[in-house]
Amino acid sequence: MTARSWRTAIQGDAGFPDIVAVRGDRMLFAELKAEKGKLSAEQEEWIATLKASATWLSGSRARWHPQVYVWRPQGWPEIERVLA
Repeated sequence: MTARSWRTAIQGDAGFPDIVAVRGDRMLFAELKAEKGKLSAEQEEWIATLKASATWLSGSRARWHPQVYVWRPQGWPEIERVLA
């Protein structure tokens, strides 16, 4: 992903999170991994970029407040809590 171009999951950008969901003022990005699955360089870049955006927006009056996760099967209790 370069700073000069826009890419989306629909375009097939490598590394874009598996799930994007919006409810109310929450916007959730989640990458789903197997228990021992590793993030690719592209996934790490997307996650870092989204987390930086979430940090920047947390103090603003933005409509949506993004949350960024990497979820694994062992994290099921957290997943349920977040989605509740």
